[in-house]
Amino acid sequence: MIKDFFKKLFRGKRYYGSLYFGLIKNLVVGILLALAFYMFISLGSDYLIRKYYLDEQYSKERRDVYAEELQDFITDNSLSSLDTDRIAEWAGERRHMYLMIYKDDKLFFAPDITDTDNRPSGGSGEGGAGSTDTPDGEVGEGDPPVSGSGAAAGEGGAGKYPGYTDGGLSREEIIAEALANDMYDIVLEDGTLIAAVADYSENFHYAVATAIAISVAVFVLTFVLFKYMRDVIKRIKRLENDIKIVSRYDINHRIIAEGQDELARLSDNAENMRCSILDTIRKEREAIEANNNLVTAVSHDIRTPLTVLLGYIEMMKGEAKDDELMQSYLSSTEKTAMRLKNLADDMFKYLLAFGDTGEGIVREEYDASTLLEQMLSEHILLLSESGYEVELDESKLNIPEGTVVKTDAENLMRIIDNVFSNLYKYADIGSGVKIRLSGGEERVVFECENTIRTDDFVAESNHIGLKTSERLASFVAEEFSYRRDGERFITRLVLRVYIPESAEDGKK
Repeated sequence: MIKDFFKKLFRGKRYYGSLYFGLIKNLVVGILLALAFYMFISLGSDYLIRKYYLDEQYSKERRDVYAEELQDFITDNSLSSLDTDRIAEWAGERRHMYLMIYKDDKLFFAPDITDTDNRPSGGSGEGGAGSTDTPDGEVGEGDPPVSGSGAAAGEGGAGKYPGYTDGGLSREEIIAEALANDMYDIVLEDGTLIAAVADYSENFHYAVATAIAISVAVFVLTFVLFKYMRDVIKRIKRLENDIKIVSRYDINHRIIAEGQDELARLSDNAENMRCSILDTIRKEREAIEANNNLVTAVSHDIRTPLTVLLGYIEMMKGEAKDDELMQSYLSSTEKTAMRLKNLADDMFKYLLAFGDTGEGIVREEYDASTLLEQMLSEHILLLSESGYEVELDESKLNIPEGTVVKTDAENLMRIIDNVFSNLYKYADIGSGVKIRLSGGEERVVFECENTIRTDDFVAESNHIGLKTSERLASFVAEEFSYRRDGERFITRLVLRVYIPESAEDGKK
């Protein structure tokens, strides 16, 4: 599996720039740097320990301190040669020291390290303790375990002084080191003994140096991998941000690829997709512009001859005013021509609304009460003068002082004009028109309800004007809707209103 992975990894040039290759490269670099730091710290600490800590003068000073502490302990506690258990307890608390005591050129006290559990054991000291000595008082290579205090053996003896194993040295090495060092006179209550001291505390410093070296090596390896992953994550976030800008704010924002790995290819694909979308938008705009030009030309070409035709029909009606049959024909022709003219006008309005992308919309703040009054009062007056009975309901309208609406007044007026234009065309003059205004704190609702005309002169509505208003309302209002309920037709316009913070502060 690993072999197949490396075959795939190095199969072509593209893999040399892949994220996998980058990860492996950084992993190898991290391991090499970690090993370099580990060796540097290990060798450096070994040199410093050997040069300074293991210097003979410093080593002798440490042994002298142990001997002085032992003598102080014996003196303070008035110990004799029978108190070997107390001496063993004191020695066991010194984790990096080994103590041997001689009496009359014979080994009197030495905690032993067994081969089974590496813990001290022993028999008894002199004076009925049954000491075990080697010939001539010397400890030879391969001799049986040297005896120590009776307290070191038996109950609790094996685990009472674990400090003797910390050096990691064999019994022979510890004893040899103790014998090679200076001997110290130790004064007890019942006589003077000779002590040999071995100090192997350098093992602790070696262990600390090894732990530091391993920690630094792990840190270096982690840092190298973390830096690589951080760079990859930064590139991913940068790509994410570029795509967010393109999708939400600016389609013209360029996505730049970095490197030759998978992220770079992903960036290239995203950039190609952005360019493809731009090209599609450009072609769509060209198609819309061509369609708009066609509709404008057709609308103009239709409206011009229809205007001329209506003029001739009006003239012919004047010439044949006494001929009832001719008047009937001319009246039917005039109705048909007017329908065509209205369709051409609606088509032109539809073009104006749906060809607009909203770029020319300029929203400004207007006083809500004033704007509504200016837009509706004139239309309501003209509608009344035309014979329509208008019922205006403002009982549910409560606009606080200082309330404004942010909109484009010109295009909002186009919506209102279209609503009232439809009333003239399609509302039954005998059934009246109901206009309701409500709201006022956060929104203002304008509703217009009328009965639909059913006479032959009125052509069936194609709702182009209403669709145009719905399109414009998406730019200048919160909502525009219309519905038919039996013979009643209802339009609804909703405006979002609010009180500016400056006005609220002024009231306070």
